[in-house]
Amino acid sequence: MKIQFFYRNKAILVLILFLSCFKNLNISEDEIKLFQYFLLTYPDLIVQKQSEKINEGQVIKFFVKLKSEPNSKVSVPISTNSNLIQLNLSQMTFDSNNWDSFQELQIFAPEDDFYEDNQNIPIQFGPYSSADVLYNGKGFTTPIFYINNETKGINFSITNPTEGGPNGNLVLSLQSKPKGNVTININNPSPADLSFSSSMITFTPANWNTPQSVTITAIDDTLLEYTETFDIVLTLTSSDPNYNNLSYTIPVYIDDNDVPGFKLNVSWFNIQEGNTSNVNIRLKTAPTNNVNVSITASPASLCTISSGSSLTFTTANYNVDQTFTISAKSLDYIDDITESPTNCTITITGSSTDPLYNGLSQTLKGRIYDYYDAGIILNNGGSIALGTLLESGTTASFTIRLNSEPTNNVTVCFKSNNYCEAGVEFTGLNTPDGTCTPIAGVNTPYFVFNSTNWSTNQTITIKGRHDWDYRSGGLPTENGTPCNPPYPDGTKSFLIQIYTYCPSCNVNEQPYYHTNTSPYSQTPSGNVQDDLDFYTFVTSPHNGDFWNDGTLTGANAIAKADNFCSLQNPGLPGTFKALLVDGTNRSACGNGSDFASCGGKKDWVLKPNKYYFRNVDDKLLFKTDSNSFFIFLDPDAFGIPSVVWTGIGTLNWADSLNNCSGWSSSSPLPKGTRGNANVNNYSAICNTLLGDTCDISNSILCIQQ
Repeated sequence: MKIQFFYRNKAILVLILFLSCFKNLNISEDEIKLFQYFLLTYPDLIVQKQSEKINEGQVIKFFVKLKSEPNSKVSVPISTNSNLIQLNLSQMTFDSNNWDSFQELQIFAPEDDFYEDNQNIPIQFGPYSSADVLYNGKGFTTPIFYINNETKGINFSITNPTEGGPNGNLVLSLQSKPKGNVTININNPSPADLSFSSSMITFTPANWNTPQSVTITAIDDTLLEYTETFDIVLTLTSSDPNYNNLSYTIPVYIDDNDVPGFKLNVSWFNIQEGNTSNVNIRLKTAPTNNVNVSITASPASLCTISSGSSLTFTTANYNVDQTFTISAKSLDYIDDITESPTNCTITITGSSTDPLYNGLSQTLKGRIYDYYDAGIILNNGGSIALGTLLESGTTASFTIRLNSEPTNNVTVCFKSNNYCEAGVEFTGLNTPDGTCTPIAGVNTPYFVFNSTNWSTNQTITIKGRHDWDYRSGGLPTENGTPCNPPYPDGTKSFLIQIYTYCPSCNVNEQPYYHTNTSPYSQTPSGNVQDDLDFYTFVTSPHNGDFWNDGTLTGANAIAKADNFCSLQNPGLPGTFKALLVDGTNRSACGNGSDFASCGGKKDWVLKPNKYYFRNVDDKLLFKTDSNSFFIFLDPDAFGIPSVVWTGIGTLNWADSLNNCSGWSSSSPLPKGTRGNANVNNYSAICNTLLGDTCDISNSILCIQQ
């Protein structure tokens, strides 16, 4: 990367020198500005958004990194001009070590009771501060669309009055907290027929959601007026512009106590598909004989009477409520039916020897509307944070289903944005076959929802991955591009992008099941922690006597060799131990035991099935097997990167008797076994049984624990 900076800056320098050669030319100010633009605006940030939208009460994450490596620290201020969202960071800092690692910005939209218009809120990155002229002073703004979860207006319920009683009631409250007092003026549409207990009520920011009631009295007269309908007009005035000048029209029905008829507790109904609604019914006047009431609903495709379709009133119970139930159509797909406010009609018909009720008919109208929108539901609407996976292959999962029955098959594609770190397991999914390529890219598994399985949760499993799986051909690579060579890379983030695809769905669904290349806004996310890769480094040379080295601490020579590793550590994380055995305090296999039955390890420094890397350049040196031994002859490994003391014998990792008297002698005799550099066979740990005399200085190989 240093070379990249050199050439980038060199190119800029050459361009400046080139222009300076023509200093006598008449270069316009606009041309200079154009040059400055190309010079200063190319590098920028990469921002991956968990979503383009944020709902009130929600937390959304942005993942941010630089586009190119800077030659100096870059400080990026982050701010917004809106009090509707909060940012967990006010600044990010990047340098040559972390420029290519995503940093996380959390955006929180606090819950409140106020109504706000849905709006784009700008998030400002910059201006950057850096000694790198290609970054310094730059900046940009990106929006997030804020979605308010309150509505503005009034909640109301009304009980219709009857002449002579009982009275009716109009109950009012506000739908959201106002920023000032709200006065509701109530217009009496017919003073000759109605009276109200109050013509005005006021809500404040303190009592906005406490219902207030106005009594409606129907003036009793002797006229045969049947059922009269009037419109109550409510007008709102307020210092809050969201509530000022709103108006509502509410119908009120007066039941005439002088006319036979059916008295219902509702004047209309509103039912979501798949649900039911109960309606109370009684007679308005006493009949002279039993009245049989038949209740039907139409059209049957939208609504039915599921109970109470046949009721009987007598002279004794005519004024006692009985109940019938309206059932809306079953849950189905998003349809094209024009569902007006009167699309379901309930017809009530009387049969009796009382001529006033025989053949008497009345209708009740209402609306059946779609319960669901099209779309998908993740984790039944719960959290989609997948937590931290391990590179060794631990898993996390989430569930997915459709919001409603589709009119045609819906293909859902699943793609990891960091395929080399975590990927979607193919279990239960269709393996990549090109279906998702047009919208999500190759090697993308998918699932197909249809009219049968749309409401059944499907489990999607995400697995942590190690880069070596791809290099050894165990799994396909993303878009045909191999993953980076394996190396200790700490913790990496990933997103699981979800694409929906249904070109044959009806026009109401297609906006949800789109056919473009934009992923669904909800994105499961998590991290992958490196747990397979370990660093190694080689110390400076030391003779074969660690025990008598007064600069080292430890209970024995092996412990002092470990302390030598600690003192020589070039700044790597964790603790390190020496790949050095004496047969007593540390042993790889146990005094010459046969490899197949080796069970005598003591304080051994290697772990099973891990990858070990050279610290200076992240070069893979070797892998270990299930017995915690090197896998020799691996074409990607080349042995221990120096001549090192080991104390290991010539066969099966046995302890050698040549170990400088337990690593406590620096005399020419005895000797200590050593390994050779740059080989990938057994000579890497023991090139000869005799080894070197202990007065010779060799390095030791230190192994991260």
